[in-house]
Amino acid sequence: MIELHETSTHGYTVELWYRTSLNNNTLKQLFIPECSPTCSAEEFLNFSKGKGVADWFEGCESLPSTTTSTMQDVNHSDLQTGKNYPSHK
Repeated sequence: MIELHETSTHGYTVELWYRTSLNNNTLKQLFIPECSPTCSAEEFLNFSKGKGVADWFEGCESLPSTTTSTMQDVNHSDLQTGKNYPSHK
């Protein structure tokens, strides 16, 4: 899971988490050596370039048919301005 946070001092930051088991909701934070424990959105985008799954639908073929996946393209300028990202306040 990728969490995008907006802070008053650091702008947008990113944290990575994964579920330790399909049988519970326990999450464990993943640390990126280049910018842990949190990355600025810009650092994360630079670090992750070329490291993603090329075809998300192909990668999800093994999921049960009851699972729904959606993917929204991230626009770098939107991350800087906050445009298209609703506030959770």
